[in-house]
Amino acid sequence: MEPQHFESLYPPETRSEEIKRMLEFAKSGRSSQVVGVPGSGKGTLLGLLSYNKGVREIHLGENQKWFHFVYMDFSEVKKRNLFDVIKFMIISTAYSLTERDLKQEADTVNKFLKEAIGFSDELILFQALKKSIDFLAIEKELSVVFLLDRFDQYLPDVTENFFLNLKILRNRAKYRFSCVFSLKRPIEDMLEPIVFSEFHEFLAGNVVYFRLYDPVGMDFRFSYLDRITGKNTDEKTRQEIVRLTGGHGQLARLSYEIVLSSEEVPKGLQVYLFEKGVIKRALGDIWNYLTPSEQVYLKQISSSPVIARNSPLSLRGTNKTIGEAISLRDRHSRDKLGIAMTNNETEQKRNDNNVYLENVGLIIEGEIAIPLLEEYVKNVSVETAGQITYKAETNEIFKGNEEITDNLSPSEFRLLRFLIQNAGRVCEKEEVITNVWKDTKTQEGVTDQALDQIIYRLRKKIEEDPNTPVHLQTIKGRGVRFAA
Repeated sequence: MEPQHFESLYPPETRSEEIKRMLEFAKSGRSSQVVGVPGSGKGTLLGLLSYNKGVREIHLGENQKWFHFVYMDFSEVKKRNLFDVIKFMIISTAYSLTERDLKQEADTVNKFLKEAIGFSDELILFQALKKSIDFLAIEKELSVVFLLDRFDQYLPDVTENFFLNLKILRNRAKYRFSCVFSLKRPIEDMLEPIVFSEFHEFLAGNVVYFRLYDPVGMDFRFSYLDRITGKNTDEKTRQEIVRLTGGHGQLARLSYEIVLSSEEVPKGLQVYLFEKGVIKRALGDIWNYLTPSEQVYLKQISSSPVIARNSPLSLRGTNKTIGEAISLRDRHSRDKLGIAMTNNETEQKRNDNNVYLENVGLIIEGEIAIPLLEEYVKNVSVETAGQITYKAETNEIFKGNEEITDNLSPSEFRLLRFLIQNAGRVCEKEEVITNVWKDTKTQEGVTDQALDQIIYRLRKKIEEDPNTPVHLQTIKGRGVRFAA
């Protein structure tokens, strides 16, 4: 019998749209990316596949016994080397087998680990991981799916060899091995292609955008809080919480907990919730992960409320319940975009700030989908004057007082550090490539087009308007110049 995790308590229909699309990729041996805003509940989604038998049965039927999902929280290996990451993957695989009551399989994987760990050699340890996947996928005929939660936190440390290892595992197991990466943005926007080129064909473009609001999951969370607190509130208040939070998982949960702990529900619920520190911190997490240009775009929307207030799918003036209106408006917006803008090239062609914001559900029909966030945006300032500096003693990059190192990929960090150290002068492309990419083999893979893409991604992360850059200036025919 499987041990009870919190995710096992959810109804089988929870997040059915996202799970259906993830499994479409996994069934064909393709990996995928689950992309959503901070606090929306991507980890819960991965946990549903790992720990909720009802979810697996409703989507896979009798075939669920031939799928094995391995949940891994990659925040646990942040700043760890590849040896530790491989060890973590083997341990996670063995642990997941134990939880599914597959004792023989777990013992075999643990034996492979025990035989290899004493050598303290990365290559030998990877052989143990290969043997584990061979055993499960080939001998036991299981389709193994690695669920890599919070992968964003490992991105600053990820190397080409990590993705090469995944390709090797995929080539051995064929269609019986795949991965799901939990991310805040598509990996194509976070890493330069050369880093994950070995795994590109199995991953690029396979994006499942995570909806803010899931009615089934939200109803469960509210009912669960009612049970454990012995309190409840009326349906009208529930609907108002969903409206104010846009159905965002963390915000809705925190808001509901606040209401349940209150003596009586205040009439001005939006003002009441907005004054709470935990709500402002959650809103700040969403705001701080946005790029400067996205922040500017949201400020423009919040200061021009007439943009889409007359939309037939606006929440304002609708006769539907709040939940129904959000779901309808969300579906309409996604249908209009092509629910999943899974082709990254299409996104680049549109080249609008709102494309990503619409895909993750922060903007729907020209409105900010979370009224509490809209209120936060009206009151927060956009950091436009902060100098971009590098602190050698801590090896960190700052914009004003904000540390932005973790928002950069390894190559973006090295590139920006080099340009800061050579601020004010034009750095030719060959000079940049030689100093940023030390390895000769890697240098050969950095084409002019690849360098231009990295520079553009970097602009999106530090410039208020990437199309009119202030800091990273391209000098035609010569190179690039940095201005702090």
